[in-house]
Amino acid sequence: MANQQYFATYVQDLEQDPFDPTDFVERLAWRLTGGGGDDIQATSLHRAFEEEIGSLQLLSEQYQSKIQRLEGQCREEEEEFAVTLDRLQAENAGAVEKLKDLDATMQLVAGKVVHLGDQLESVNAPRARAFEALQLMKHFDEFLTDQPLHSDVFTDPDKLLESAEIIHKLASISQELSSDKYATVQSRINHKYDEIERLMLEEFVRTHRVGNRQKMKQIATILSNFKGYSQCLDAYIEHIQVGAFRSADIFGDTLSLCRKTYPMLDQIFPTPEQVMAKLALNIFHGKLQEFIGAKLMDAENDGDLESYLTNLHDLYAKTQKLAVELAEFKIGSDAEFLPALIRSLFGRYLDTYIQTEIKFLNEQCTNLLQKFYESKKHQKRQIQSGGLQDFKRDIQARIMTVETFGGETFLSEEVAINMLQETKLAFQRCQSLSIRDTSPQNTELVLDVLLKYLCTEHLEYAIEIGLSGISLAEPKTPPPPHFLSVVRQTAAICHLFEKQFEDSIYALVKETTAEESAVSKKRQALFVLENKMTLGLDRHLNAVVGYVRFVLATEQKKTDFRPENEDQIVPLCSTACTTVVRFLNEQVERIRDSVDGTNLTTVMTELGVRFHRTVLTHIYQFVYSSAGAMLLLCDINEYRKLIMSWKVPLASKLFESLHALSNLLVVVPENLADACTADVLEAQNLKEKGNESFKRRQYDNAVHFYSQAIDCDPNEPVIYSNRAQAYLKLKRPESAKVDCDAALSLDTTFIKALYRRGVAQVSLGLLDCARKDFEQILRLEPANADAAKEIGNLEQTDRTSGPIVVEFRAVDKPPMLRSRQELRRIPVEVISEAHSTAADETASLTEDMQQSTIEGVQRKAQIVEAVDTVSQARKEVPRVPPVPSTLYQFLIDYRVLKNHPDVFAEYFMQIDPALYELLFGEMMDSDMLSDLVDGLERKVAGNQVINAQVMERLLALTKMSTFDMAVLFWSDKERNALRAVLRSIKEREKDCELKVMSSVCKAFGIIL
Repeated sequence: MANQQYFATYVQDLEQDPFDPTDFVERLAWRLTGGGGDDIQATSLHRAFEEEIGSLQLLSEQYQSKIQRLEGQCREEEEEFAVTLDRLQAENAGAVEKLKDLDATMQLVAGKVVHLGDQLESVNAPRARAFEALQLMKHFDEFLTDQPLHSDVFTDPDKLLESAEIIHKLASISQELSSDKYATVQSRINHKYDEIERLMLEEFVRTHRVGNRQKMKQIATILSNFKGYSQCLDAYIEHIQVGAFRSADIFGDTLSLCRKTYPMLDQIFPTPEQVMAKLALNIFHGKLQEFIGAKLMDAENDGDLESYLTNLHDLYAKTQKLAVELAEFKIGSDAEFLPALIRSLFGRYLDTYIQTEIKFLNEQCTNLLQKFYESKKHQKRQIQSGGLQDFKRDIQARIMTVETFGGETFLSEEVAINMLQETKLAFQRCQSLSIRDTSPQNTELVLDVLLKYLCTEHLEYAIEIGLSGISLAEPKTPPPPHFLSVVRQTAAICHLFEKQFEDSIYALVKETTAEESAVSKKRQALFVLENKMTLGLDRHLNAVVGYVRFVLATEQKKTDFRPENEDQIVPLCSTACTTVVRFLNEQVERIRDSVDGTNLTTVMTELGVRFHRTVLTHIYQFVYSSAGAMLLLCDINEYRKLIMSWKVPLASKLFESLHALSNLLVVVPENLADACTADVLEAQNLKEKGNESFKRRQYDNAVHFYSQAIDCDPNEPVIYSNRAQAYLKLKRPESAKVDCDAALSLDTTFIKALYRRGVAQVSLGLLDCARKDFEQILRLEPANADAAKEIGNLEQTDRTSGPIVVEFRAVDKPPMLRSRQELRRIPVEVISEAHSTAADETASLTEDMQQSTIEGVQRKAQIVEAVDTVSQARKEVPRVPPVPSTLYQFLIDYRVLKNHPDVFAEYFMQIDPALYELLFGEMMDSDMLSDLVDGLERKVAGNQVINAQVMERLLALTKMSTFDMAVLFWSDKERNALRAVLRSIKEREKDCELKVMSSVCKAFGIIL
């Protein structure tokens, strides 16, 4: 029994589909050795394998005998099937011949029948027409006599429909006769025509009451040829409207009536579309016109323009929706029928709409501003601008006491939001109520109102009041920060305005004649506000620096820097320095609350430069002793720490230089020459040599001197920028880009570095990156003609040029751009050949086992080694590590997960996008991106990730500093993988933001 079970398992293994020889040998060896173990006898294993091979041969012979027997049976059945098939084919051929004969006979008979029918029709049609003419002549003869009509067709009420057909034909004939000769006959026929028409109408009404629609259709079909048919339709339409309009929703009642009536009309009238058109015309010019007129007239009579416009927009929208829903009934023969009905209802209202809209907005905005100023108890002043008026205002601010209104800004975000909300509703009404493609022009008119009241009457007025509150005289008290509050509120309101322009306005004027004008007006309004705020910030900075001068002039004593007693203890800083630092800290805190982004950097840089100039001028006014020089160093050190806390590169550099120069005051005369050769001064000297070489077009020498200057002073952005320009002249844009990156890391507002990096990136083919640099220049310096010209060249390149081939060379990165991780030595382990050939050994094992003999104990040993190798190759998939906190930890995790893209993608998805630049900003390369996309493709295909989070992380990657270089070397394989990911997300997430998808596709260079 055990042998039978063993044999059954044996056969079951051989019958596996698909059959794997290696797997079969492994299981066989496992069974022969009793489940494995370390004590394996090679001789016993050899003997067992020989027995198994003998069993296989015996089993093969048994199966071969069985196969031969089955093949013989199959051949016998095949011969019988062939004989049967021949017989059936012969029978089928005979049946086909009979079918052809039958088909020919049927066609002959059908032709004769058709011919006979044509002959009968040709004979019967003239006879029928002759008979009909004879009957009409008989009936006409009745009307010729003076006797009453006696035929049954005119006297029998049951033959009303037949008499109607006859009288209609007789009336048509009588119209062709001479009125002088047949006046009496025509009169009798017309009288009978009117009588039968009246009876038909009465019969139609009677059958309608009893609900006999079949009889109604017969009557309507005949009556449609009579003159009173339209009266019938009018009466029927009036009847079906009785009690139909009972609710307050006249539009819903109309749609319900039409849906209820249309099936009946199709069963009753020969042309139901014509009847539906008449019904729609009756409703639109009746109930609907009356309802719309009443609603709008009430609001107009009350002088409530808001209700009037709201009702007009609501009624017009509902009427258009009703027309769309009525279109399913195929009303009228013209597609313009329903639109024409709508124009007839609203035409006079739409013609005057925009005038009403502008009037309402003017009144609404005026009331909002008036109520706001009244709440502040402020009487709005007439502020005139211009050269003379500005000069007069400046004189008053310089020689007279300015009025600050208690710090009131006269700005209200609530008022601005109300204005924006009113105009947003106006833009919506404008889109639907404008006629004959006047929507762009009407949108521009509404925009003019918004710019007038929001930008001019509210924002510009508040800025002018704020400007008038800044004293131009030398301040003797800390200047109030009121204008900074104006700047903060103005920026917030402008942000709301720009958002509404993008969301509500631009879509209405895009690709129209009004687009350029609307965009220009918006830019001009913001430009005026920006200039006035710039002027106010400039005056506020002057006031801040002026107060610093006042403090230094009044509290700094000459004895501070030249004390009578040189042996006294030098304080940490002077009293004037303490006052200035405390004052500037307060001012900077208020500036940071009011300004942000690049504007904050610009303001802080300007304040730092002016403060440096003030301190430098102040220093020149004193004579210093040794103790006084030490106090000066302490003061400048405090100033330097203050400036360093601002994180403004240029100002920090200025005070670093000032601190270095001030050190010369404490150097004894005999060491002064050596001190002057310090690194900072030496760097300036080398920079000048580089400049001279550049002027002589000796660019290699210039690079040499600039490089030495950088070694002396690696924190000077100007030197990096100068060397970048030399690299550009030497046709080395990759090195120029690296130097510009270094300069901008020290000073983000360095215009020359931005421009030169843009030029380098154009040469490298990084056109999108170059465009960003040139646009940043225009934001910092709108009048920069070179940047504007380069953007124009890029747009021309996008339209005309093909792909750009770029040659990249290795560059030497500056210290601040190099990785901060120390290099580590990684040992390389050489793998033996036995491991690399193990798979081949296993693959060839099947062929060896099919031979009749086994080549001894060595082959058996190789089998065991192959089995061990296979088991070692089955490694476990690593777990997902926790979120890394450092670059080092991320690199360790990446090395473990790089061969498991799906696990790496899951690991990457749990990292906050805000940490990308910190964790792997400098280390991101093409391989890392490829592994990530490979894993994301699997995760998205398996629906194992949240699609919105994938898009968020892909968008964050595109904003990293090293992204452009990493994606530049991608092949079509990586792009196709990412294209598959984005297409899957787009198909699953129908509400996926188009801007995000478009930004990601553009950054990666992918077209869906």
